[in-house]
Amino acid sequence: MTLRGTVGSFREKREAANAAKGCAASPRSTTSAGLDAEALSIDTFDGIVTLSGSVDSWVERDAAVNAAWAAPGVRLVDDEIVVNY
Repeated sequence: MTLRGTVGSFREKREAANAAKGCAASPRSTTSAGLDAEALSIDTFDGIVTLSGSVDSWVERDAAVNAAWAAPGVRLVDDEIVVNY
């Protein structure tokens, strides 16, 4: 998983990290939904989280989007995740 972007405060940095933790416990791990942490990129700026990369199912995509929304301070989630069939 990659976190990229510029944040305006330490609080926003912490919020981005918390959103990433919701997607995976550690690099190259999977969550209970089977989400591959290495397959996603999370960018954040001013409460906007952009998710990109690819996953193997809609369940994985939903898990990533829900984790991003669960982070404090998130105003918008821009879902650019591709679901591979």
